[in-house]
Amino acid sequence: MMFVVGQNAELREAAKSAIVKLPEALPYESEEDAKSAEATAYLAREAKSWALFADPSHYRLYKTDEPDKVAIGFESPEASNPERVARAN
Repeated sequence: MMFVVGQNAELREAAKSAIVKLPEALPYESEEDAKSAEATAYLAREAKSWALFADPSHYRLYKTDEPDKVAIGFESPEASNPERVARAN
């Protein structure tokens, strides 16, 4: 997701646009999945979470031991969501 916070404005906007469109073009693995309400619901939930990566406000810059370098971290606003916490455990 480096493109979302990168310096190249064209790549940044293209990346954001593609990520935000994920819920509209769910990445089904098979035709059977495309016909499955359960698969669609699952992918729609995931795509909504993926769309958060398009928002640069969720990224944090951290200093590193090297003065000319920074580390970039992503902080999801859904991290404390009970469903997410349950799945992580």
